[in-house]
Amino acid sequence: MPLFRKPIAYRLIFFLIFTVVFFNSLFSFAEKKAQAVNPGVEIYSSDSFDAEVIQTIDPGSYYSISNKPKGPFYQIRMKDGKIGYVPDTDLDIQGEGVLKEKPFIGDIEDAEIQKNKKNENVKTKNKKNDDEDPDDEDSEKLSYHGITLQLINYHEETAGAVQIGDLYAIGYRNYPELSDFSSSFSWDVMAAFSAPAYYKELTGQSANGFGLWTDFEILNISALGSNTTLHYGAGPFLKYTQFEVKSQTKSFILQDMTVGVFLESGLIFHFQKLSFDIGLRYYWDKKSYGALSLGILF
Repeated sequence: MPLFRKPIAYRLIFFLIFTVVFFNSLFSFAEKKAQAVNPGVEIYSSDSFDAEVIQTIDPGSYYSISNKPKGPFYQIRMKDGKIGYVPDTDLDIQGEGVLKEKPFIGDIEDAEIQKNKKNENVKTKNKKNDDEDPDDEDSEKLSYHGITLQLINYHEETAGAVQIGDLYAIGYRNYPELSDFSSSFSWDVMAAFSAPAYYKELTGQSANGFGLWTDFEILNISALGSNTTLHYGAGPFLKYTQFEVKSQTKSFILQDMTVGVFLESGLIFHFQKLSFDIGLRYYWDKKSYGALSLGILF
């Protein structure tokens, strides 16, 4: 039995996702670019000088930062897709230059305490920073690829009605670049090596076949934390299916090729060597249908 039999609910869910995608896309290009003022600028895990230093950056490479600061910090996306926080006075922002050091608004004493804590952290971490390889940043991975599994709630008009059945697909996904707040591109290829169960229910005989999906997506990236990325986008897809359906007396080969548009939204959870991609898709085909996806990215 199919897991989903509520196309109206599906359309509502993906309409809401589409609304979020549309309005977020309007602001995805408003992020700034900046580089470090001095070598060894520290990136913190949160907007506090007491937070853990997760990385250092040097002048010469530009990074995406948030459009507005949070206190004395800007949010910054690293080359590996992780999100951190960098002091505003340590940045040279494109079109704005270097900010002059200033205390927190409304409480000068607290600002001096924070600055002293920063200086103490710098002293205790100097030896660690000296041991770091300055080329590590340049070697950060910008692209991801891996295996994707999809549960497709396939819809098809056949035998005089709209039939619904689940297909399990496996494929390959490639994200050429996930290091920017703005837009990127991705593509993937999926294959399901079975026929929907409704053919057997309609004919009483076993059915077999396969389906192929390939697509190209305009992808928007938004960071939710140092290890979590929200991605959303849309693009065209090409689908080809071939199912062999049998009756008691005959066998039929049913072939179909369509071009449509899909919408996707999901979360990528980054770990040291692997990233996990969990998402939802909605395909506008002859009969629209949705899918759940799980990817393992390298």
